[in-house]
Amino acid sequence: MKHFADLVASDFPNIDPARFTEWKQATIAAKRNAWVVSFVIALPGILLAINTYNYLVTIGVFAAIGIAGHLAWSKARSLQKELGITREAIKKALASK
Repeated sequence: MKHFADLVASDFPNIDPARFTEWKQATIAAKRNAWVVSFVIALPGILLAINTYNYLVTIGVFAAIGIAGHLAWSKARSLQKELGITREAIKKALASK
């Protein structure tokens, strides 16, 4: 089984190699950025919510994490849609050797 970083444009028929590389880089960056942003928002937010016992702060933290995650993934998703790459195609490419 391949890792995501090992995928190449030839794993997907009729895909522009340059756009594929752009999508792959955007997806890897989105994964990294989503984790970083989640921790940057979550840690202080949770500590603030615990110290203030404020449920609105907790809801705000989760909303901010959701919005940040959406923003982190928006470029990768739009490129994936533009290229016509489906989740099933990704799973199939990862399963191949």
